[in-house]
Amino acid sequence: MQMVEPHNHRRNTAERAIQTFKDHFISGLCTIDVDFPVQLWDQLAPQPQDTLNIMGQSRVDPTKPAYEILEGPYDQNKYPLAHPGTKQSSMKQRRAEYHGHHGGGCMVPALIKEPLQMQ
Repeated sequence: MQMVEPHNHRRNTAERAIQTFKDHFISGLCTIDVDFPVQLWDQLAPQPQDTLNIMGQSRVDPTKPAYEILEGPYDQNKYPLAHPGTKQSSMKQRRAEYHGHHGGGCMVPALIKEPLQMQ
């Protein structure tokens, strides 16, 4: 239990963690493409949580990241992180754009247990 005097939000670790998540999530929203569908915004929430856990150290074992304690080791080569909501295209789509038939998509962060997916 942490004793903090009233109205001192800087010392309260829970409030600091909430503010850090909000700042990180809002900065991620700033990278979203203008054509990103609003109905997929709910799928953007897990990625900031995971990236903060990958970057932050664990309180249980300070030599490891928090993500490793919660989920196991993270493999950057197997599950690369991309900016959520950014426009993606493949070679086939680029050729179609050249001929006037655009069918691009936006990056939706999948759960770390699954490969990245494009919708």
